Amino acid sequence: MSFRVLKIAAIAFLAASVLIAVLLWLNVSRLTRKFAQEQIPGLSLGDVDLAWNSVKLTDFRYASGDSLVANVEAGSVDAHPTFLSFLKDEIEVRQLVIKSPHFRLVKREPDESQTAAGPGKDGPTPAQARADLKEITLISGKGEIEDRTVSGPAAKLTLDEINVTIKNFKYPAFAGSSTVDASCVIKGQPDGNARLTGWLDPVNQSAQLQLDTTSLDLKNLRPYLGDSVQTIENADGTVDLHVEVTMTRGAYTAAGELTITDLRLPRQDQSQLRLPSLLLTQYLKLHGNQVTVPFRLTGDLRKNEHRLDLSALLSGIINQEIGNEALQKKIGLPKNLENLEQDLRDLKERAKKLRKLF
Repeated sequence: MSFRVLKIAAIAFLAASVLIAVLLWLNVSRLTRKFAQEQIPGLSLGDVDLAWNSVKLTDFRYASGDSLVANVEAGSVDAHPTFLSFLKDEIEVRQLVIKSPHFRLVKREPDESQTAAGPGKDGPTPAQARADLKEITLISGKGEIEDRTVSGPAAKLTLDEINVTIKNFKYPAFAGSSTVDASCVIKGQPDGNARLTGWLDPVNQSAQLQLDTTSLDLKNLRPYLGDSVQTIENADGTVDLHVEVTMTRGAYTAAGELTITDLRLPRQDQSQLRLPSLLLTQYLKLHGNQVTVPFRLTGDLRKNEHRLDLSALLSGIINQEIGNEALQKKIGLPKNLENLEQDLRDLKERAKKLRKLF
């Protein structure tokens, strides 16, 4: 074979290689999108733009069902993978940036028939891609949370200015701690603020977390209190909450304090007030319009009967300080109050008649 023939063959091979590379590059966006959507059910993507050590996803949408319905949308998601990690079983992503996302979460009672049936067994679970996400950053998010598990009308929270940073997160979850620093504004009158910091190991069910909320509108908590805290069912005010959670192998302790500030009842004729409101009115006159309640809760997530009931927790914490029985003790009223409410109204009517006489 002559040198000229070898030269022509080499040029042809090089040209074919370039052509194949271009075709692969033009189709890699479609292939990447298809792969991601197959790996994560409920995920849909628009365009996938690839550059050196970066992937940009547009029109990101994710939806899930069951007892927690989640819908997440983001205009753009920027990922910065480590190039050589594509040659390994686990892709390493140096940074994942989610800009201006919007989410909606709906919590509802689980379908017992589906729970009893258990997961389907139609075949072996397909192998999942593994990713080591060194840092996930969520910037300027918005969201709504609707809790339909409360006894009355659903509890609804509107969140704004959501900013989250998570470090050392693995997908699927593996043993090891991930740190989190999240903050948001909770809309209300006035707007409140919340911040969550600490670390979490979901596989080993271990954590060290701290939650702080300030100036949370008391009306945001009313659906959780229902009729369980009668003294403040019509009251206004703001709530500050400080909680420190320590959990090891599912056994947790949550300690902190809840403070209600600027606690007040709407203006109305004293003769129209029910007993719980009368008790609270007297308490506020004696102690001012701020109530602080320390608390300490314990539990174990590994126990089958364990269920976190936020309504019962909040009601119990508040009732221990300003519930009917607690206020009766603080004010010094007798325990037998079956006729007290009517007796108070009769006394007020007599007082009015006496004032007219004199």
